[in-house]
Amino acid sequence: MRQIANLWQVYELSGSAIQLGLTGLFQALPLFALGLFGGALADIMNRKSLILITHAINFILALVLTVLTMSGQIQVWHIFLVTSLTSAINIVGGPARMAMVPRLVPQSHLMNAIAFNTTSGQSAFFLGPMAAGLAIDALGIGQTYLLNTLVLVPPIFAILAIRASGSVEGGRRVASLQGIWEGMHFVWRERVIFGLLLLDFGVTVVGYFRTLLPIFAKDILKQGAGGLGLLSSAPAVGSVLGAMVLLLSGNLRNKGRLVLVSAAFYGVALIIFGTSSLFWLSLLLVGVLGFTDAISVTVRQTTVQLLTPDQLRGRAFSIFSIFALGANSVGAMEAGIVAALIGAPGAMMLGGAIGIAVVLGIAVGIRQVRQYDA
Repeated sequence: MRQIANLWQVYELSGSAIQLGLTGLFQALPLFALGLFGGALADIMNRKSLILITHAINFILALVLTVLTMSGQIQVWHIFLVTSLTSAINIVGGPARMAMVPRLVPQSHLMNAIAFNTTSGQSAFFLGPMAAGLAIDALGIGQTYLLNTLVLVPPIFAILAIRASGSVEGGRRVASLQGIWEGMHFVWRERVIFGLLLLDFGVTVVGYFRTLLPIFAKDILKQGAGGLGLLSSAPAVGSVLGAMVLLLSGNLRNKGRLVLVSAAFYGVALIIFGTSSLFWLSLLLVGVLGFTDAISVTVRQTTVQLLTPDQLRGRAFSIFSIFALGANSVGAMEAGIVAALIGAPGAMMLGGAIGIAVVLGIAVGIRQVRQYDA
């Protein structure tokens, strides 16, 4: 909800594609400073406590946006600042959340658990943007932020209700540069993980489309905030379907090839999306983008969980977060700049074509990814 409200508000206040792209830049700023630190924290302190602390700070940030907007004092730089702080909190808490997953299910059910986690998370990405778009049209941007703040209260009690231990295996440790280096060296040594992270980063940087959805909704498809909400929710619908396909398919073989094929179809759908001027077709295509991305993300996360020992899992997922969130943030900035130069449709078509080239490069250059079948 907050992401959609932020993008809509930035575009309303500035009317600039560059400013939309800067939203992504300010998401990226804390990433490179805190990314590895978050993973180190997840490997030395109680992960459940870390999740609770970061979520509480996230609640406070939502409240700040609500007060600034409803008092009429909100400016674009306020949104940039809160976006950076939110990104920092997600970076610090994200590795702990991912590292907790193997504590909650048997290893034999890990891929299904991650697929189910993707389903529930993408349900939020479906309901959140739709609720934000409808709320902005019906209630206004300030009340939308208030609603978002209230929604963040129940998860605090959900975190407290988790009975599994949040302690890290292998005894107590202290954060150190050597510990951070161990995590980086592990990811580099595990060529499958390294190749999948490169694939994700390369395709996402050139193929990030969410930042430009306000332009497509307002200027190309002639829709209001409600149309933006539907466009922003459609990828989540596709993601839920993709995760359900994985749940029903069981333990699929040739997982590396599955990721490569999914990423290639992502690029094809992005090219067609760039050519579309029909609202229903655009909805379908961004749904396909979500479908292919969900399959790729689920297999990548399962691979990292399976190949990483518990005492390194936080650091491994901090690197995973740097690649994933960094790709989103850099991709948002890249999309804004390219859209300002050649238009939003051209930016999508160019990004899709380059994304397909990245897939081919990884498939040929890092054969371990193509051959992975765990």
